[in-house]
Amino acid sequence: MRTHRQWTRRASGRTAAGRNRARPSRTPRRENDAELVERVRAAITRLPESQQRIVTLRDLEGPTPAEVCRILEQTEGNQRVLLHRGRARIRAILEQEVATP
Repeated sequence: MRTHRQWTRRASGRTAAGRNRARPSRTPRRENDAELVERVRAAITRLPESQQRIVTLRDLEGPTPAEVCRILEQTEGNQRVLLHRGRARIRAILEQEVATP
């Protein structure tokens, strides 16, 4: 079993060698960024209201998670669940749009 120190050295070596580069996106770039932003905003409107509020606050407006909890009077765990579900639904909506000719 590796220690944390061994893992850190190995990971930093891979990063320095350029082996931890981000993989290219699976979806082809068909539109410019402005069009993509509009498609994401349209997908957000299709979410349930609770997910819309979380995604809008966290991903578009940018307050800290603690501030969002205070604003919406929700627990941190509930916020994380709603954010995860909202992002997953947006991803599914956008993938469906790309798959539909």
